[in-house]
Parts: sequence; C-alpha cells; structure tokens
Amino acid sequence: MDERLPPPHAEPPVVVQAFLEASRSGQDELAMELLSSKAREATGREGLALDRAGKASMVFEVRAAEFPAVDRQAAYVPSVWREPASGAIESPSTAPPTAVPPTAGMQPAVTRQEKPAGGSAVRTAEGSASESDESPVVQVTWILRRQAEGWRIAGMATAVANEEPLLINFEDPDDLRRIKGDVAGEP
Repeated sequence: MDERLPPPHAEPPVVVQAFLEASRSGQDELAMELLSSKAREATGREGLALDRAGKASMVFEVRAAEFPAVDRQAAYVPSVWREPASGAIESPSTAPPTAVPPTAGMQPAVTRQEKPAGGSAVRTAEGSASESDESPVVQVTWILRRQAEGWRIAGMATAVANEEPLLINFEDPDDLRRIKGDVAGEP
C-alpha cells in the first residue's frame, strides 16, 4: 500500500483533501488511487486522465462530510475554491481536478461562480486564513463510496448558473464519454 494514501479508517474529508493535494502537486497516480475502483476502471477504459481545472493559485476549503444514508456507505463532501484577491499571497492550494482527455490540457471546469456575501475566511494549504470580498467562489461536492481500502471518490457535483446541477459520475462510462465529447467540442 502506498504510504501517501490516507489510512483505511480516514474520514471522507481527509480523502478529499489528499485527492486535491495529489492533483495539485502532479501526483496523478496517487490521485487515481483515491478514486473508487469502478471510477479507476471507467476512466482507464475511456482513456481519461485527471487534470486540474482553473488556476493553480486558487485556495480551497474542504468541509465536513454528510452521509445520505444511515449505513454510511456513501458520503458527500462539500468544498469551496476561491481565487485569492489581487495582491494576496498565493498559496499552493488547488483548483478542482476533473476527468478529461490527456490531450485536452487545462480546461475550465463547469462550475457556478458567485461573490461571497460580506467576504469569508478561506483556509489555505498552510492553514492560514485570508479575507476576501472580491474573489469568485467555485463550489464542488465530492461523492465518495466506502470500499475495503477506505473511502474513495466516485464523482462530483456542482451547480452551473441558471441550469440544473451538474453531476459527473466517474464510475459511469457513458457519462465519461459525454464529458470527453464536451471537452473535445464534439456533439
């Protein structure tokens, strides 16, 4: 077992944090290991790789998990990304990774951006906080499934301005083919 992986008993937010840090630092193999086994199979079969969306200067906050069922076999972990206000010190935090074709490069994620009301504190990778009234907000909820090796990421959901929420199921080959076509500009 890779010692960089969270232990099997790690809570879902710890797994999401590790996934985002691995993606930010270019540790693609580690990030892939944090996907569910079905998601790894589907992304491999569709020829997709994880790639960051947005700017590397974005800071992120991973929030507490929510469990949709009493058996706690699935979890939702909300996260928030903000672009630092101009003049702010950039942190090594990350933008959300998405599954895209390896040749697509840096593609923008389909997300809702909004201005925080009255500003809010943002936890950076170093654990410090900064206040911002001007930074756009990107909200992503990670969907995790409990497996023998611990919690693993199965998909993500985000809201798009004036549209239905966007759900990306990393375990569904049809959904991945659709996303691959959207990124490549295919109908």
